[in-house]
Amino acid sequence: TAEQAGLNADALAAVIGRISRESSNIHAVLVEREGYLVAELYRTGEDRVLARRYGVLSTTTEFGPDTLHDVRSISKSVISLLYGMAMERGKAPLLESPVSASLPGLKGLDNAGVIQIRHLLTMSTGLAWDEIGHGDLTSDEFRLFWKADRLDYVFDRPLANTPGTTFNYNGGATVALAEILSDAAHRSFVDIAADDLFRPLGITQWEWATDFRGRPLPFGGLRLRPRDMLKIGRLILNRGRWNNRQLVPAEWIDASIQTHKKTGLHFFTGAGQEAGYGFQWWTGTTILPGRQIGWAAAIGNGGQRITVIPELNMTVVVTAGDYGSPEIQTTVA
Repeated sequence: TAEQAGLNADALAAVIGRISRESSNIHAVLVEREGYLVAELYRTGEDRVLARRYGVLSTTTEFGPDTLHDVRSISKSVISLLYGMAMERGKAPLLESPVSASLPGLKGLDNAGVIQIRHLLTMSTGLAWDEIGHGDLTSDEFRLFWKADRLDYVFDRPLANTPGTTFNYNGGATVALAEILSDAAHRSFVDIAADDLFRPLGITQWEWATDFRGRPLPFGGLRLRPRDMLKIGRLILNRGRWNNRQLVPAEWIDASIQTHKKTGLHFFTGAGQEAGYGFQWWTGTTILPGRQIGWAAAIGNGGQRITVIPELNMTVVVTAGDYGSPEIQTTVA
């Protein structure tokens, strides 16, 4: 119950009630604190599933506890967890390793020689790449759906900045991380996710959407149930421990949710503060009267969010269907 979790039950019920009555296209809201599921709301709304005609077709869906939902770029945060697990086992290159050492056949080999794994994780590759602020169908990320060689497409382009200096959101960086991870392990990153992360977490219902050529989309293809999204939040709050097992290295969790880069973006925070970026996780601070509370979040297009608030030992999960809308990100914040 809310009281067992140290929350004001009336205040929480008022917030959930307001969301249930409003007209926004929010599909689910779940709140977990101190291990207690204290709020769970599902609604009916319009949705565009990436696996069905690549998110073009809109359908009305009645959402519930067992309904899978696109999590879009939350997929990136999951890839980061997989990478940290693999690196700990010696199955993935270290942070300072140049990309060229893992992907020697690239056309953009000069770029790959100066871009490190760390730069992929922090979205600071320096590559000239247009994504945030460019429409779904005109962004460089969208072209990843059909390019025959995605890695050549990502790296064979000019450098706009020195790698490691400037944040620039780039789904291609996550493609590179997933390819490096898969090559080192000699198995698909989807299989790695299934065996090494989802199964230990008890996540049994999930999907990973593919592109025009049948390749899984590392930057946005994952579909999960909201309750399973909460498990990922709890894993972060537990610094990688699950059922008395260190699933993800604690140091990797700490590094993932600390600010490595300022993003220059403000619409993710809800109150105008600038968001930061860790290892494929967003970071920020919520300012309350007389108090500042730090948070980290896995954020996906359309209003998908896993927000963890370590100071409160709390996770908030939101799913929604306003794809391509910056406003929904401010709403769910």
